[in-house]
Amino acid sequence: MQGIGLGLRQAIAGRLFESELPELSFVELHPENYVARGGRFRAMLERAADRWPVLTHGLSLGFGAVEPAEAGYVRQLKAFLDAIAKARPIVLEPVVGLEINCPAANMGDVTGDLSSRRGQVTGTKTLQAGSLAVTGLAPLVELDGYAARLKSITGGQGAWTMALSHYEQAPPNLQQQLSTEYAKHRRHEDE
Repeated sequence: MQGIGLGLRQAIAGRLFESELPELSFVELHPENYVARGGRFRAMLERAADRWPVLTHGLSLGFGAVEPAEAGYVRQLKAFLDAIAKARPIVLEPVVGLEINCPAANMGDVTGDLSSRRGQVTGTKTLQAGSLAVTGLAPLVELDGYAARLKSITGGQGAWTMALSHYEQAPPNLQQQLSTEYAKHRRHEDE
């Protein structure tokens, strides 16, 4: 997600809710700060979720450790995840910056293919006579198989590089699909 975000911490929560912040896009939190806490911590989370998208950092729990997982912690974790589900979480996807070198004659095919992958062209520049560089942005998930596609489009004359640029909110249809799959998985675990 692009924009201005702020970490949701108890020390700043009062000021966060009382002030008018300029176009705050989201708040983020670390699950470990909320798992074992209720009361005002949970209320703070719910109040933030009413106003902004709430982003969480990754959370995992290993059950293959030497020590067994504590049942109380697992219950607290489930309660936290239930609270996050009510907070209307959003899914972020990585977006990469691309530079694609290709023959000038293939520019239209390359830019069209990038657009078909939910990508956008941000610029072009001539490298040498007959070749150019196309720069752009695209969701990483859309670039599966891109090397083979570029080879096909350019007759083996294209090359590309990518680097992580930022994260953006996934499209609504993808978020819905992931939410449905997650709900099915949760129901299966509860059975």
